[in-house]
Amino acid sequence: MQRMTRREPQGRRGRPAAPKGVALALPVGKSPTGPLYTQVYRQVREHILSGALRPGSRLPSARTLAADLRVSRNTVEAAFLQLVSEGFVERRIGSGSVVARTMAE
Repeated sequence: MQRMTRREPQGRRGRPAAPKGVALALPVGKSPTGPLYTQVYRQVREHILSGALRPGSRLPSARTLAADLRVSRNTVEAAFLQLVSEGFVERRIGSGSVVARTMAE
């Protein structure tokens, strides 16, 4: 029986993949505190306001964060859209999401 080994993630052309952003441990689940997307939104927002996520820090992709939290990608997208609309996060196509360098008060 052949033993399976995990391969390191690779980007295009076999190069090591670029860093995907900071790892976020966000406990979410069914609770009376509201929908899942608001739980994700509030926790990411608290990480930003507390300084745990510094301005310019890359956030994980919505797909990666959704897989880590075991929620729908639409849930994470809704949370990210709320953070963008409030000026906490900046999103650029092809570059990902980063904590805003300047935040509205």
